[in-house]
Amino acid sequence: MSTPAGPSRNDDRPHLRLVDSTADPHTWDLSRPPALLACAGAPICLTADEADLIRLTNDAASHVGHILEADTDPDDVSTAEYLVEYMMVVYGLNRRAKGDRVVAIESNYRRYLIPYFVERSFASRHGGAIAKLRLPDLEAVPRILAGDAPLPAATVAADQFAFRDRTGLQCLHLTLRDAAAVVTEADALDEALADGRVSTYPDIRSGEDLVRPEELRREGLLTESDRPHGIAASTATNILRDLKLALARAREHGATVGVNSDIAALEPLPERRQREVRPRPQYVSLQQTKTVAGVMPPIGQIVLGKLR
Repeated sequence: MSTPAGPSRNDDRPHLRLVDSTADPHTWDLSRPPALLACAGAPICLTADEADLIRLTNDAASHVGHILEADTDPDDVSTAEYLVEYMMVVYGLNRRAKGDRVVAIESNYRRYLIPYFVERSFASRHGGAIAKLRLPDLEAVPRILAGDAPLPAATVAADQFAFRDRTGLQCLHLTLRDAAAVVTEADALDEALADGRVSTYPDIRSGEDLVRPEELRREGLLTESDRPHGIAASTATNILRDLKLALARAREHGATVGVNSDIAALEPLPERRQREVRPRPQYVSLQQTKTVAGVMPPIGQIVLGKLR
Protein backbone atom coordinates (compact mmCIF):
# COMPACT_ATOMS: atom_id res chain seq x y z
CA MET A 1 0.00 0.00 0.00
CA SER A 2 1.24 3.48 -0.84
CA THR A 3 0.92 5.37 2.44
CA PRO A 4 1.97 8.94 3.17
CA ALA A 5 5.37 9.36 4.66
CA GLY A 6 5.77 9.71 8.41
CA PRO A 7 6.29 13.24 9.72
CA SER A 8 9.40 14.58 11.32
CA ARG A 9 9.30 17.02 14.22
CA ASN A 10 11.48 20.00 14.84
CA ASP A 11 12.72 20.70 18.36
CA ASP A 12 15.33 23.30 17.51
CA ARG A 13 15.31 25.44 14.38
CA PRO A 14 18.50 27.51 14.17
CA HIS A 15 18.59 27.14 10.37
CA LEU A 16 16.22 26.31 7.53
CA ARG A 17 17.24 22.66 7.74
CA LEU A 18 15.16 20.91 10.40
CA VAL A 19 16.53 18.24 12.72
CA ASP A 20 15.44 14.87 14.12
CA SER A 21 13.65 13.82 10.94
CA THR A 22 11.83 10.52 11.33
CA ALA A 23 12.67 7.97 8.64
CA ASP A 24 9.93 7.32 6.11
CA PRO A 25 8.41 3.90 6.93
CA HIS A 26 7.40 3.36 3.31
CA THR A 27 9.86 2.00 0.77
CA TRP A 28 9.06 4.01 -2.33
CA ASP A 29 9.65 2.46 -5.73
CA LEU A 30 11.69 5.12 -7.50
CA SER A 31 11.31 3.31 -10.82
CA ARG A 32 7.71 4.57 -10.92
CA PRO A 33 6.99 7.95 -12.53
CA PRO A 34 7.47 10.75 -9.98
CA ALA A 35 3.93 12.05 -10.61
CA LEU A 36 2.49 8.70 -9.56
CA LEU A 37 4.67 8.69 -6.45
CA ALA A 38 3.26 12.11 -5.58
CA CYS A 39 -0.27 10.78 -6.11
CA ALA A 40 0.53 7.93 -3.73
CA GLY A 41 1.41 10.49 -1.05
CA ALA A 42 5.20 10.42 -1.32
CA PRO A 43 6.96 13.61 -0.19
CA ILE A 44 8.59 14.67 -3.42
CA CYS A 45 9.14 17.92 -5.30
CA LEU A 46 8.15 17.58 -8.95
CA THR A 47 9.67 19.57 -11.77
CA ALA A 48 7.32 21.01 -14.40
CA ASP A 49 8.26 18.18 -16.76
CA GLU A 50 7.62 15.51 -14.12
CA ALA A 51 4.20 17.00 -13.37
CA ASP A 52 3.29 17.14 -17.09
CA LEU A 53 0.65 14.42 -17.36
CA ILE A 54 0.37 14.89 -21.13
CA ARG A 55 4.03 13.97 -21.50
CA LEU A 56 3.57 11.09 -19.06
CA THR A 57 0.54 9.81 -21.00
CA ASN A 58 2.37 10.01 -24.31
CA ASP A 59 5.26 8.09 -22.75
CA ALA A 60 3.00 5.49 -21.09
CA ALA A 61 4.44 2.59 -23.09
CA SER A 62 7.82 3.03 -21.40
CA HIS A 63 6.22 2.81 -17.96
CA VAL A 64 4.24 -0.41 -18.40
CA GLY A 65 4.80 -2.48 -15.29
CA HIS A 66 5.42 0.58 -13.12
CA ILE A 67 2.12 2.45 -13.48
CA LEU A 68 0.59 0.58 -10.55
CA GLU A 69 2.61 -1.41 -8.03
CA ALA A 70 2.23 -5.02 -9.13
CA ASP A 71 2.12 -6.60 -5.66
CA THR A 72 -0.30 -4.10 -4.14
CA ASP A 73 -3.88 -5.10 -3.37
CA PRO A 74 -6.19 -3.13 -5.74
CA ASP A 75 -8.16 -2.01 -2.68
CA ASP A 76 -5.08 -0.32 -1.26
CA VAL A 77 -4.23 1.82 -4.32
CA SER A 78 -5.14 5.47 -3.85
CA THR A 79 -7.87 7.21 -5.82
CA ALA A 80 -5.35 9.71 -7.22
CA GLU A 81 -3.18 6.87 -8.55
CA TYR A 82 -6.16 5.32 -10.31
CA LEU A 83 -6.94 8.68 -11.91
CA VAL A 84 -3.49 8.90 -13.50
CA GLU A 85 -3.48 5.17 -14.36
CA TYR A 86 -6.75 5.66 -16.24
CA MET A 87 -5.29 8.57 -18.19
CA MET A 88 -2.05 6.79 -19.04
CA VAL A 89 -3.64 3.53 -20.17
CA VAL A 90 -6.88 4.67 -21.80
CA TYR A 91 -5.56 7.82 -23.48
CA GLY A 92 -1.89 6.85 -23.78
CA LEU A 93 -1.64 3.13 -24.49
CA ASN A 94 -5.11 2.72 -26.00
CA ARG A 95 -5.35 6.22 -27.61
CA ARG A 96 -9.07 6.68 -27.04
CA ALA A 97 -9.26 10.48 -27.15
CA LYS A 98 -8.15 13.41 -29.26
CA GLY A 99 -5.42 15.76 -28.13
CA ASP A 100 -7.58 18.72 -27.12
CA ARG A 101 -9.76 16.46 -24.98
CA VAL A 102 -6.75 15.04 -23.14
CA VAL A 103 -5.34 18.55 -22.52
CA ALA A 104 -8.57 19.55 -20.74
CA ILE A 105 -8.55 16.35 -18.67
CA GLU A 106 -4.93 16.86 -17.66
CA SER A 107 -5.55 20.43 -16.51
CA ASN A 108 -8.53 19.39 -14.38
CA TYR A 109 -6.61 16.46 -12.89
CA ARG A 110 -3.72 18.66 -11.79
CA ARG A 111 -5.87 21.51 -10.46
CA TYR A 112 -8.84 19.81 -8.84
CA LEU A 113 -8.97 16.03 -8.60
CA ILE A 114 -5.43 14.94 -7.71
CA PRO A 115 -4.81 17.63 -5.05
CA TYR A 116 -8.20 16.97 -3.47
CA PHE A 117 -7.85 13.19 -3.22
CA VAL A 118 -4.20 13.29 -2.13
CA GLU A 119 -5.03 15.76 0.63
CA ARG A 120 -7.92 13.52 1.68
CA SER A 121 -5.40 10.68 1.95
CA PHE A 122 -3.19 12.80 4.23
CA ALA A 123 -6.14 13.34 6.55
CA SER A 124 -7.15 9.66 6.56
CA ARG A 125 -5.56 6.92 8.61
CA HIS A 126 -6.20 4.62 5.64
CA GLY A 127 -3.77 6.55 3.46
CA GLY A 128 -6.26 7.21 0.68
CA ALA A 129 -6.98 3.55 -0.14
CA ILE A 130 -9.79 3.55 -2.68
CA ALA A 131 -11.68 0.81 -0.82
CA LYS A 132 -12.04 3.28 2.07
CA LEU A 133 -13.53 5.99 -0.14
CA ARG A 134 -16.78 7.25 1.34
CA LEU A 135 -19.76 9.02 -0.18
CA PRO A 136 -19.02 12.36 1.55
CA ASP A 137 -15.55 12.25 -0.08
CA LEU A 138 -17.17 12.22 -3.51
CA GLU A 139 -20.02 14.58 -2.71
CA ALA A 140 -17.48 17.24 -1.73
CA VAL A 141 -16.07 17.41 -5.27
CA PRO A 142 -19.09 19.13 -6.91
CA ARG A 143 -19.20 21.64 -4.07
CA ILE A 144 -15.53 22.52 -4.62
CA LEU A 145 -16.11 22.92 -8.34
CA ALA A 146 -19.14 25.12 -7.72
CA GLY A 147 -17.20 27.37 -5.35
CA ASP A 148 -19.21 26.31 -2.28
CA ALA A 149 -16.12 24.75 -0.66
CA PRO A 150 -12.47 25.86 -0.72
CA LEU A 151 -10.06 24.70 -3.39
CA PRO A 152 -7.48 22.13 -2.26
CA ALA A 153 -4.70 23.74 -0.25
CA ALA A 154 -2.09 22.65 -2.82
CA THR A 155 -4.04 24.43 -5.56
CA VAL A 156 -4.33 27.60 -3.47
CA ALA A 157 -0.58 27.48 -2.88
CA ALA A 158 0.11 26.89 -6.59
CA ASP A 159 -2.00 29.90 -7.59
CA GLN A 160 0.39 32.10 -5.65
CA PHE A 161 3.19 31.02 -8.00
CA ALA A 162 1.32 32.19 -11.10
CA PHE A 163 4.41 33.58 -12.79
CA ARG A 164 6.33 30.36 -12.12
CA ASP A 165 3.74 28.12 -13.74
CA ARG A 166 3.07 25.88 -10.74
CA THR A 167 0.23 23.39 -10.55
CA GLY A 168 -1.62 21.83 -7.63
CA LEU A 169 0.11 18.53 -8.38
CA GLN A 170 3.50 20.23 -7.89
CA CYS A 171 2.49 21.81 -4.59
CA LEU A 172 1.33 18.77 -2.62
CA HIS A 173 4.62 19.25 -0.76
CA LEU A 174 6.59 22.49 -0.59
CA THR A 175 10.17 23.32 0.26
CA LEU A 176 10.58 25.55 3.31
CA ARG A 177 11.48 28.46 1.04
CA ASP A 178 8.33 28.02 -1.03
CA ALA A 179 6.21 27.50 2.08
CA ALA A 180 7.42 30.86 3.39
CA ALA A 181 6.15 32.44 0.17
CA VAL A 182 2.56 31.19 0.57
CA VAL A 183 1.92 31.84 4.26
CA THR A 184 0.50 34.92 5.91
CA GLU A 185 3.50 35.39 8.20
CA ALA A 186 6.92 33.78 7.86
CA ASP A 187 7.55 34.14 11.59
CA ALA A 188 4.35 32.24 12.35
CA LEU A 189 5.57 29.44 10.08
CA ASP A 190 8.86 29.33 11.97
CA GLU A 191 6.99 29.01 15.25
CA ALA A 192 4.68 26.28 13.93
CA LEU A 193 7.67 24.30 12.69
CA ALA A 194 9.56 24.81 15.94
CA ASP A 195 6.75 23.54 18.18
CA GLY A 196 5.73 20.70 15.84
CA ARG A 197 2.29 21.97 14.83
CA VAL A 198 3.48 21.73 11.23
CA SER A 199 5.49 18.63 10.40
CA THR A 200 8.31 18.20 7.92
CA TYR A 201 8.72 15.29 5.52
CA PRO A 202 12.08 14.41 3.92
CA ASP A 203 12.00 14.39 0.13
CA ILE A 204 12.36 10.76 -1.00
CA ARG A 205 15.03 11.75 -3.52
CA SER A 206 16.96 14.64 -2.04
CA GLY A 207 16.21 14.35 1.66
CA GLU A 208 15.27 18.04 1.79
CA ASP A 209 12.61 18.88 4.36
CA LEU A 210 9.18 19.54 2.87
CA VAL A 211 5.86 20.69 4.33
CA ARG A 212 2.28 20.12 3.26
CA PRO A 213 0.03 23.06 2.34
CA GLU A 214 -2.95 21.29 3.91
CA GLU A 215 -1.15 21.44 7.28
CA LEU A 216 -0.45 25.13 6.73
CA ARG A 217 -4.18 25.63 6.12
CA ARG A 218 -5.09 23.60 9.19
CA GLU A 219 -2.97 25.94 11.32
CA GLY A 220 -4.41 29.05 9.66
CA LEU A 221 -1.09 29.93 8.04
CA LEU A 222 -1.89 29.50 4.34
CA THR A 223 -2.71 32.70 2.48
CA GLU A 224 -6.21 32.04 1.18
CA SER A 225 -7.67 33.65 -1.93
CA ASP A 226 -10.87 35.68 -1.62
CA ARG A 227 -11.65 35.37 -5.32
CA PRO A 228 -14.61 33.15 -6.27
CA HIS A 229 -13.63 29.93 -8.07
CA GLY A 230 -16.92 28.30 -9.08
CA ILE A 231 -16.92 26.92 -12.62
CA ALA A 232 -19.85 26.35 -14.94
CA ALA A 233 -21.86 23.17 -14.40
CA SER A 234 -21.12 22.09 -17.98
CA THR A 235 -17.38 22.13 -17.27
CA ALA A 236 -17.83 20.49 -13.87
CA THR A 237 -19.87 17.72 -15.52
CA ASN A 238 -16.89 16.86 -17.73
CA ILE A 239 -14.59 16.70 -14.69
CA LEU A 240 -16.99 14.46 -12.80
CA ARG A 241 -17.34 12.20 -15.83
CA ASP A 242 -13.59 11.67 -15.88
CA LEU A 243 -13.69 10.83 -12.18
CA LYS A 244 -16.49 8.31 -12.69
CA LEU A 245 -14.63 6.64 -15.54
CA ALA A 246 -11.50 6.30 -13.41
CA LEU A 247 -13.52 4.77 -10.58
CA ALA A 248 -15.13 2.34 -13.01
CA ARG A 249 -11.69 1.28 -14.23
CA ALA A 250 -10.58 0.80 -10.61
CA ARG A 251 -13.45 -1.65 -10.22
CA GLU A 252 -12.20 -3.49 -13.32
CA HIS A 253 -8.85 -3.83 -11.57
CA GLY A 254 -10.71 -5.60 -8.77
CA ALA A 255 -10.89 -2.70 -6.33
CA THR A 256 -13.87 -2.56 -4.00
CA VAL A 257 -15.35 0.86 -4.68
CA GLY A 258 -18.38 0.78 -2.46
CA VAL A 259 -19.78 4.24 -3.16
CA ASN A 260 -22.18 5.34 -5.85
CA SER A 261 -20.20 7.57 -8.19
CA ASP A 262 -23.28 9.04 -9.87
CA ILE A 263 -22.67 12.53 -8.52
CA ALA A 264 -24.01 15.54 -10.38
CA ALA A 265 -22.49 18.95 -11.03
CA LEU A 266 -23.84 22.05 -9.33
CA GLU A 267 -24.42 25.37 -11.07
CA PRO A 268 -22.45 28.00 -9.13
CA LEU A 269 -24.29 30.73 -7.29
CA PRO A 270 -23.81 34.09 -9.07
CA GLU A 271 -21.47 35.47 -6.40
CA ARG A 272 -19.31 32.33 -6.47
CA ARG A 273 -18.72 32.12 -10.19
CA GLN A 274 -15.14 32.39 -11.40
CA ARG A 275 -16.33 34.11 -14.56
CA GLU A 276 -19.46 36.13 -15.19
CA VAL A 277 -22.19 34.53 -17.26
CA ARG A 278 -22.02 35.73 -20.83
CA PRO A 279 -25.26 37.30 -22.04
CA ARG A 280 -27.09 35.34 -24.70
CA PRO A 281 -26.70 36.77 -28.24
CA GLN A 282 -29.72 38.83 -29.26
CA TYR A 283 -31.52 38.59 -32.58
CA VAL A 284 -31.09 41.46 -35.03
CA SER A 285 -34.27 42.83 -36.51
CA LEU A 286 -34.82 43.02 -40.28
CA GLN A 287 -34.82 46.83 -40.06
CA GLN A 288 -31.39 46.77 -38.33
CA THR A 289 -30.11 44.34 -40.93
CA LYS A 290 -31.34 46.62 -43.73
CA THR A 291 -29.71 49.67 -42.13
CA VAL A 292 -26.34 47.91 -41.71
CA ALA A 293 -26.47 46.43 -45.21
CA GLY A 294 -27.03 49.89 -46.66
CA VAL A 295 -23.54 51.02 -45.65
CA MET A 296 -21.71 47.80 -46.55
CA PRO A 297 -19.97 46.98 -49.84
CA PRO A 298 -21.72 44.42 -52.10
CA ILE A 299 -19.55 41.51 -50.94
CA GLY A 300 -20.36 42.37 -47.33
CA GLN A 301 -24.08 42.38 -48.11
CA ILE A 302 -23.78 38.93 -49.67
CA VAL A 303 -21.93 37.54 -46.65
CA LEU A 304 -24.43 39.15 -44.27
CA GLY A 305 -27.32 37.62 -46.20
CA LYS A 306 -25.79 34.13 -46.13
CA LEU A 307 -24.88 34.28 -42.45
CA ARG A 308 -28.33 35.53 -41.57
